[in-house]
Amino acid sequence: AQASSNATSIYIQAADGYGATLTIQEAQKDNVFIAYEKDGTSLSLLADGGEGPYRLVMSDDEYAQRWVRGVAAIIVS
Repeated sequence: AQASSNATSIYIQAADGYGATLTIQEAQKDNVFIAYEKDGTSLSLLADGGEGPYRLVMSDDEYAQRWVRGVAAIIVS
């Protein structure tokens, strides 16, 4: 999806309350994904002990601190 030209950040909210904020520039990099499958299988729900139904993955985030599992909302501001 395309954000409006005056957007500056994206907040990724998990169902369990955890969240991460990315700048628009970070979010537009080729290494940022919202995953819905792992190894060809749909991610199981966070409530069932899984990582899904969606998960934010940033391959260059050294310690995976901003990887968000159980993504429930994406807020662009």
